[in-house]
Amino acid sequence: MADQDGSASLGSVALSIFNKLWGWTGTSETWRKLVVSVVLVVVLLWALTVFFGALRKAFDSAFKLIEAFKSSGLPRFMKREDRIKVRRRTQFCAVLEADLTNIAKAESWNDQYFTDLEAEVETEGGYYISSLHRLFGRISTGLRKEKSLIKAISSSSERAIQLTGEPGAGKSVALRHLASQLAVRAKTSKAKDALVPLYINLREIEVSANLSITTDTIRDFILDNIRRGDSDTTAYVRENWADYRERGIWFFLFDSFDEIPAVLHAEKGSPVTKEYAEAIRKFLEGMGSVEVF
Repeated sequence: MADQDGSASLGSVALSIFNKLWGWTGTSETWRKLVVSVVLVVVLLWALTVFFGALRKAFDSAFKLIEAFKSSGLPRFMKREDRIKVRRRTQFCAVLEADLTNIAKAESWNDQYFTDLEAEVETEGGYYISSLHRLFGRISTGLRKEKSLIKAISSSSERAIQLTGEPGAGKSVALRHLASQLAVRAKTSKAKDALVPLYINLREIEVSANLSITTDTIRDFILDNIRRGDSDTTAYVRENWADYRERGIWFFLFDSFDEIPAVLHAEKGSPVTKEYAEAIRKFLEGMGSVEVF
């Protein structure tokens, strides 16, 4: 309402100025027409700016409503095969959410008290300012400061994101919070392409000293450490592994790289650290999914 009142007020001022200029005397007709023309151009540009700004907000709101509807769990027409897939994904994401809750309880942490971190994000790639920019693939680049770490991650156009910060800054909590949010969203969504998070704690990876670290090492660790002991959950990951990777459904969240046992006890810049880093880098290459670590 305030915006409308402000626009009406500006319009009245512009009309008043135009009327005064049009009735301006004491100078040549040519100068009067020139000044009036300049004022008209300025008013027109202002009107176009307001119009396209409002249009962009309307589109952005519409896309958010569409996403909200997809995640609402409301009934949608689907083939029987798709309904079965969505139901299995719902069950899988419910398990993921429960696992993340158990991790939080083990650390005496309640996720409802989570306070998002302010993050200054520097990227060599880009990010999307709004849903409209994402739709048309309009990527902005450069250093930016976000009030929300979660927003910084979700708005990024990059397929791999590295989080850095001092120990105890809250990186692990933020990753688990994001994983929990995505699990809840995928659990309730009826969309076939909803992102499915996989939270991977790298400090649990142990490899014999005589074995080299490869992309297969990383893949096998992920497959073996998703809900260990739960055959149904492990089977779900294995069944959908290739398809979800190709379609960009998996959302990998790698945590605690610096706490990998072999890395933790190695000197800075050691061959072991580089070997793990290179294996993870190659694992991430050419994937359609999103990874945060």
